[in-house]
Amino acid sequence: CVVDLRAYEGDVHTVDWTSVDVSTSCRFVYGRDLPIDRTLTSVRDARRSDVPIRNETALRYAVRPDLWQSGQGLERWVHTAFAR
Repeated sequence: CVVDLRAYEGDVHTVDWTSVDVSTSCRFVYGRDLPIDRTLTSVRDARRSDVPIRNETALRYAVRPDLWQSGQGLERWVHTAFAR
């Protein structure tokens, strides 16, 4: 899930985001299409290091728009993922 925060006028790092805040800005893409493996490996390595990482569950990543803009919005993804 990628959340497009480019239109947000404030400092995105100071907001305690909720699902309601971001649900209309979500794009869902297959994980293998996003280049986050290197970042996740760095986080895993930091977890095991002598200098612990803090707030690992609150990390945010920047991903180029061309990699996620073709993804599905939340409503379409739910329909596709859970259609019977």
